[in-house]
Amino acid sequence: MGVQAGRAAEQAQETGRQIKELRTQIEALRPERRIATFIQERALAEDYRKLLGVPALIRRDFERLSRMFKTQRTAEAAGRDGLDAAGQPLPERNDPPS
Repeated sequence: MGVQAGRAAEQAQETGRQIKELRTQIEALRPERRIATFIQERALAEDYRKLLGVPALIRRDFERLSRMFKTQRTAEAAGRDGLDAAGQPLPERNDPPS
């Protein structure tokens, strides 16, 4: 009976590994996971980066600036313009003298 128990334990482990692998495969098939994987693969692909060109770089820069401006507007609306996370004034402001 010890041999049978050992085989059963091995079989149970193998079945557990198969279940885990199938769950991983199922997760990879979810639409949001497929989209995320595609975007990651394309972002890392060298052929894609070589073809971005100047217009894409300009667009990316403008998108980044847009996010920065949005953060600034949010800080201004909250009355936190020119303050750090602790509410202390930031040094060396670039505002013109009033």
